[in-house]
Amino acid sequence: MPNRDNNNRSFGFISTGSVDPECDIFGNEWTDKSFERFVSETKTSVGDAIKDVLNSCFRSSAIERILEAAMDAIEEECGDNYENDCPAYEYERDGYRLRSSFDNTVIAVVKSPYFTQCKPCSPCAPGGGDLNNPNNDGQETLCLGHEWFESGVAPYPVFSVETGASVLPSHITKENC
Repeated sequence: MPNRDNNNRSFGFISTGSVDPECDIFGNEWTDKSFERFVSETKTSVGDAIKDVLNSCFRSSAIERILEAAMDAIEEECGDNYENDCPAYEYERDGYRLRSSFDNTVIAVVKSPYFTQCKPCSPCAPGGGDLNNPNNDGQETLCLGHEWFESGVAPYPVFSVETGASVLPSHITKENC
């Protein structure tokens, strides 16, 4: 079934508006995968065109130097004119792999050190879990930890993928709950 990990936990889907604005959603920690593909495809097509034109005029060592300079220029200058109405952002850090979804209004949690239980979000993401609708009898769903929320507390119970144990927010201990 789509939208599940190797342990059959659902990928989690949560509205970007539910996450703490301080988390810099789609900012410096996120990679625009559509831009990376654009740069790669541009390098390939421009590189092939340069090779075709220069092969009859220059030695291979000169062509390689020209190609290297052209590829560096593409890498540096490509973003100045790049536009995309719906970039595909990814975040991979601290045990998470997150992706932007649905015109960047939703974060898809495809890898996480945490899970919760929630209602399914089909038909929009078959097999996925709707993190905006927690449910104690729901499907196990990969989720964001407490640190992603403004109050420092997730709007759902958080459990460790590794141990299955409940994970308390960092400012709450068993002694004071």
